[in-house]
Amino acid sequence: IQEMFQKLSEIIGSIMDAPIIVLGISDRKKKLKFFRSPDFPQVSSEIPAVNETFVAEWSLANKIDVFLNDAEKDYSRYFFDPIVSLDNKPVKSVICYPMTINLRSIGVLCIFSYRKDAFNDYHQNMIRSLMAYVSVAIDNSAVYEELKATQSQLVQSEKMASLGQLTAGIAHEINNPINFVSAGIESLKRNYQEIKKLLDIYMELKPEEDNREKLLQIEKYKKEILVTELLLEIEDLYKSIKNGAN
Repeated sequence: IQEMFQKLSEIIGSIMDAPIIVLGISDRKKKLKFFRSPDFPQVSSEIPAVNETFVAEWSLANKIDVFLNDAEKDYSRYFFDPIVSLDNKPVKSVICYPMTINLRSIGVLCIFSYRKDAFNDYHQNMIRSLMAYVSVAIDNSAVYEELKATQSQLVQSEKMASLGQLTAGIAHEINNPINFVSAGIESLKRNYQEIKKLLDIYMELKPEEDNREKLLQIEKYKKEILVTELLLEIEDLYKSIKNGAN
């Protein structure tokens, strides 16, 4: 729209006295976004309370063309407040044209001149014809922007879906070895406790004492825990845990 407005300003400026051109584009909330040629003044003190955007908003809201060739004399036909331009220099001539597509208001164009009788019927008709094409261009631009936004949302949704699949896959791949390690540690802990209990009995043996009763107790406990198989299981658990960690 910015590029289109620049081209439009060049065309209008080449065929009529148009030192100020204002294009208002209506958004979904029916608020106007303004483009102005030349650009709006940067210093806030240069902007008076009443400006040309009021005329644009009135024209669009009422869907009425505004055509003034002597603002001081003709302005009261449309408005009550005096017209003041943004650079504090009173304008004399005004053309405002509201744009619609299928009875839907999409924007408004206003052209201002500091001279009286700057515009004639030819200019008004020319602007009306030109704005028929501009209206289509603006509407197409809005549709294009909506399409880009929708495409962006779809791409983002697809990215999030892919990310969800990726993280689920990663979680699955991490979960397997973690469970491997976790289960192995629990089994290793139980085996360690049984071996420790056996070692505790061995620790009670004394060289100077009669240890036959304790030796019998050791042999009995070794059979209970199947110590040979237990040691092999501990070795397997160690390998399993190491494999899961790797």
